[in-house]
Amino acid sequence: MHGVLSKANDNRYEGQWKDGKKHGKGKFFYLDRGQLYTGVWCDDIPKCGTVEDFGRHEAPKPTTYPLPEVSVNHTVYRSGDVHGRFHRLGHHSGSFFSVFWGVT
Repeated sequence: MHGVLSKANDNRYEGQWKDGKKHGKGKFFYLDRGQLYTGVWCDDIPKCGTVEDFGRHEAPKPTTYPLPEVSVNHTVYRSGDVHGRFHRLGHHSGSFFSVFWGVT
């Protein structure tokens, strides 16, 4: 079932429901702090998704934790029967981490 939950502070959830709880794909608009979560919920708990700034500068209580800018570099890896991709995520501060998706 799809529905909308509007909170007293104007924050709202739009998405799928199950047994009266946020469950499935949905969006939560944190209008008070100027951010938007888009992702998957399970029994009212956000499990996997993205957060993006959404009018943060106009929000009544903007978050003090703005989202950093990141970049992604892709490298193909192949060794014998294993191959996949490394994705290097970079933060503007200079720190990096890599993720490997392998396919055998």
